[in-house]
Amino acid sequence: MSDQLKELDLWWIVSGHEKSPDKDSTDAAVQAAYNKHLRKCFQITAKIWNAMEPRICAQYTSAAYDEDPESLWKKFEEGYRKALGLELYYFRRSLFDCISKNRSCV
Repeated sequence: MSDQLKELDLWWIVSGHEKSPDKDSTDAAVQAAYNKHLRKCFQITAKIWNAMEPRICAQYTSAAYDEDPESLWKKFEEGYRKALGLELYYFRRSLFDCISKNRSCV
């Protein structure tokens, strides 16, 4: 997913390197830049949500992410690390059980 965002020049927003222009500014140029930035944010959240299975996506849907896809990415990353850690724990546990109970498993 990060490669797709980099390819579309959207990674800078997700990584936090590109900050949102001031949405309360009265300057027309700043307002135009904010609207462009907001369209990019919508594009990012749509790409991330479309890549997920519907039951997983339901955990990460919120209108707040439309303006702040960086927080969506961080929450998704945190959930992924947690799931990967649990998977690794159960794999190690089953491997240990297999070795200790039945040496022929390995």
